[in-house]
Amino acid sequence: MFRPLRFLVAASALALMASCSCGKPSRVLLTSEGIPRKVVISQDSTALFSSARLDQAVAMAEQWQIFFMLGEKKNVYIVSPTPEPVEQLYYVPKADAFEWNTFFSLAYRNSPHQASRNPIAIYTTVDGARTGRGDTAMVEKVEHLVGYHDPKPVLQEPERNIYHLAALYDNVDSLGNYVFLGNYGFGFTRYDPSAHVILRYVSRVQLEDQVNVLLGAQMKTKPTMSPSDMDGLFGPLRALVADFGAEAEAGLDEFARVLSSDAVPVSTVGGPLDKKYRSGDVRRMNPELKRAAQRMIDHLQSSESWEDGFSFVPTEWMDS
Repeated sequence: MFRPLRFLVAASALALMASCSCGKPSRVLLTSEGIPRKVVISQDSTALFSSARLDQAVAMAEQWQIFFMLGEKKNVYIVSPTPEPVEQLYYVPKADAFEWNTFFSLAYRNSPHQASRNPIAIYTTVDGARTGRGDTAMVEKVEHLVGYHDPKPVLQEPERNIYHLAALYDNVDSLGNYVFLGNYGFGFTRYDPSAHVILRYVSRVQLEDQVNVLLGAQMKTKPTMSPSDMDGLFGPLRALVADFGAEAEAGLDEFARVLSSDAVPVSTVGGPLDKKYRSGDVRRMNPELKRAAQRMIDHLQSSESWEDGFSFVPTEWMDS
């Protein structure tokens, strides 16, 4: 069975980080799109060093642990386990990690056993994913955990609906049993909406803010509202709807536009904010939006959903 990722920090856009002493780097590096640069540790018991000389190990990292990148040298990443504030710097050999510089991961929506479909193949080349022919790096098992289990980092979307992934996987031993031996690999796969779900790693605060937006959009206004009423009830909605009246539809259009920006995989466009689910009156939103809000609330309130204050959620739950 694929082993779930163990992400320990948030993949959120943080441009400025707290300062640290000794003249060491104190800001997380960003991609040209403003996404924090991150590295994923390749193997268990990976040594983290106190300097670029790599002569004094000061900590150990687990496989698939995530660190934010503060800098890099020829053969070394300079990293931090926390984005804000930067409390500790480590140096890790580039051979022991790989970069993950998107917000997204791909997981299975179901298993072939459940859905009576063919296993999803992860190919060694883009052309293999495009044509469904060629060498495979990994093949989905017939039966496995589903939901938010086993999210695989999306490294790149080289073509529409084709993703370059990193994944942990099992081998089959001589008795036919699946055995995890620390294996991981890279490959390309075509997005299949019947088999895949795209996840985003968010903080509890981020999801809480988003829930407030959808809940607030369902509230009925008072006959008359003071400025303090407006701030208290509808403050979180200012970016979503305008004036809570005739321009509400335009506000929702703007929210949906964010979901279709270049920073979001094309496969996630739509979701609960799709036009077919919406009403022009923000006070009478379609039940599909209410169901989406309830799913978000259930996830928010489940203690099993969160590890160190972070969790994977469907991408369409988030507006940025």
